[in-house]
Amino acid sequence: AIARSLAGRGVPLYTAHTIREARGRVGEIESVILVQIDGNLKPVTGSEHEIACDTLCLALGLAPNVELLPLVGARLEFVSSLGGWVPAINDSMQTSVPTVFAAGDCAGVDDAMLANPEIAHAQGRLAGHAAAESLGAALRHDGPPSIPLPHRGRGQGEGAVHTYWQTWLQSLLHAGGWEVNICQCEEVTRRELVEVKPPRYLKWESPQMETRSLNTLLRDGPVNQDQIKRLTRGGMGPCQSRRCREQVGLLLAQAAGTSIDRIPLPSFRPPIRPLPMNVLWPEDEPDAVRENWVSWFGIPTQFSPHWEAGMAIAEPTAETRLILRDE
Repeated sequence: AIARSLAGRGVPLYTAHTIREARGRVGEIESVILVQIDGNLKPVTGSEHEIACDTLCLALGLAPNVELLPLVGARLEFVSSLGGWVPAINDSMQTSVPTVFAAGDCAGVDDAMLANPEIAHAQGRLAGHAAAESLGAALRHDGPPSIPLPHRGRGQGEGAVHTYWQTWLQSLLHAGGWEVNICQCEEVTRRELVEVKPPRYLKWESPQMETRSLNTLLRDGPVNQDQIKRLTRGGMGPCQSRRCREQVGLLLAQAAGTSIDRIPLPSFRPPIRPLPMNVLWPEDEPDAVRENWVSWFGIPTQFSPHWEAGMAIAEPTAETRLILRDE
């Protein structure tokens, strides 16, 4: 039905295809190369097809917004049918922390919730009533929710949802290879993550580094994303791994020969979302800082400087005078 609806609006839908390559210049995309994959998730020779575009969106699926919950000590459990790691809650949406309740996207997501927003509304009402009653409020009960809430099976390992995700990852690996960045913020490739390589801009090499790998880490215990993050910087960018943590977890599970539910989430630190600097300092920065911040605060090996990328700003020189705030 979706395919027919899209086709009726002139939007082609390619199934059994994946992205082999994105082409363009620094900071801009101009086209993508699609390739058909066979039953073994490998590219079909000669099936490449280039499509001109200025935007590429990769949508693997939905992941619950659970970043705040570990910060307050709430226990998480893995439920594949609800998107992965979700808070352990009772029938009143109460977490393992008695004063914290979870509802909506942070309690787990599935297709039914996408189709019917009333499910999240019902969860919110249930959590709100329970929270109020826990504080001593006497409320009139309207009975159980009229809409069935998502099933929360306990002890679910790698179910249908994450099996599909692993299939998606396999198709990308076969088509795009291991040199694709898995962490966009820190520019860590899939190979560097699995081989546990330090950031390239450190230019750090030693005999000890050559012998270190994911296999050597596994001898010390189960692998986790925090450990890999500290060693490779994968997932350590400003988005706090929200763009890559699912793919990192899948890749680590595959490389370690285990299931995704055995790979814990990385830790999160406040602020969970990027905040404007005026939260810390209400006054705006001088125009000179705004115009030249790239050359003053950038790490050259992490991106192409603006004077090499063809932007209009001239290259700063040693004579460039810094404008202080009180001038």
